[in-house]
Amino acid sequence: MVERPASARFAEPSRICIILLWALLVSSCCPSHNPKVSTNPRLVTGRGGQRATQAILTRARKNGLFFARSGKHKEALAAYLFAFDGSRQFPAMHGSRLSFLLGLIVHLGQKYPPAITALRKRRDECGTHILSGTARAVEYAEFSSLNHYLGEHRRAIQLYRALLQKGPKFRDASEELAKRVWRILAEAKQYEALAPMATFLSHHVARQTAVAYQSMAMDPKRIAIGKGKLVFFDAEAANARLAASRIKDGVLIYRVLLEANKVQIAHKIQKWLLRFKKDAEIYRWFIAAARSVKKPDLVKALVKEATTQFPSEKFEPGKKDSGTAK
Repeated sequence: MVERPASARFAEPSRICIILLWALLVSSCCPSHNPKVSTNPRLVTGRGGQRATQAILTRARKNGLFFARSGKHKEALAAYLFAFDGSRQFPAMHGSRLSFLLGLIVHLGQKYPPAITALRKRRDECGTHILSGTARAVEYAEFSSLNHYLGEHRRAIQLYRALLQKGPKFRDASEELAKRVWRILAEAKQYEALAPMATFLSHHVARQTAVAYQSMAMDPKRIAIGKGKLVFFDAEAANARLAASRIKDGVLIYRVLLEANKVQIAHKIQKWLLRFKKDAEIYRWFIAAARSVKKPDLVKALVKEATTQFPSEKFEPGKKDSGTAK
């Protein structure tokens, strides 16, 4: 066997090294294919960097789920929080961020308490900014969602009352928070705290009802287009869920308005709700709400109206009820 000279033996590897170095140089100079990514997702650079950041955050969430299933709780929490904090700057990710991702972190917290501590810390930071008047819109939504998943409704009530005590200068902050926590206050029967916002909340619910009514008036054979496919869905069932949600909100606001002695506005809300659903059940809710706030004249008027609309049904003015749509 003839042995090649040393120069020939190293010639080929040298060419390979040069080619690899050239490829590495080209790829590093092409940001559209290889965006520079740091550990802080806000610092992604290069063309298409925003899309790359969202992909990284989505991958971090999936990694967190993998770690959680593998019993690596510390690593799972780190991945979840990386995804949660980084996705705040992307409105398109807020839906999953403030629902699905929070649910994953709370579920992890059942086995790993530092996860709950981390959520409380972020919730309290949002509350501090809201109370100081420096909060952004996303922080109101974040506070509400964090508080909901933590199940600590008393904190929302305390913050809302603190804003009311600060006076007219914080009215905008009070209204912004009230839009998100008024259900908690109403279900906790904090009518006194809600009274200053009763008119504002009635307009808020009326707007939501109007939008929902227009949505329900659409062609029931609606089509959703996603990823190049036509997806038919049951619009009738979706409309039923939407109506039930608006009715529940409306009955709560109806009761708050009656408690605040704003009977005329409550009557307008009643008319709006009857456009969604006009049956004996919703009249019973109205009657129960009027009874719960001790308005006997209104109870009699509602019973008379309900009996006229539904002669075959029985409406008992003396029957006790919670006054809340189930």
